[in-house]
Amino acid sequence: MIYLELTAKRDRYRDTPGKCAKCGREVWESLFTLDDAYNVWAGICPHCKAINLLSMNFGLRGYCSSKMELVLPTDEEKKANEMPADCPTSGPSGPADMHGSNLGELCHKIMSTDEKP
Repeated sequence: MIYLELTAKRDRYRDTPGKCAKCGREVWESLFTLDDAYNVWAGICPHCKAINLLSMNFGLRGYCSSKMELVLPTDEEKKANEMPADCPTSGPSGPADMHGSNLGELCHKIMSTDEKP
């Protein structure tokens, strides 16, 4: 996980806006940074210092050129990424397993061809 400080205002032409998942205030990140590191990126809110992640429920990456969809990490993500103890979370999402989540396990079972007729 790469932790980067979000900015409170647009600094560059290609900055992308979002709203902090904890305090709801506007934050900005470089579109180039998101393009290069969206799968390992975490943004720290300049207002409340909460760690924000990109929501994978918004498009394929959690952002587009016009907006970022930010969420707080789950309890499991906080533990897996060794985030600070005082890091706010969105709560538990269920037990993670070798496929990353309950949904990952379900997809593995559906897509598996190991079953015999």
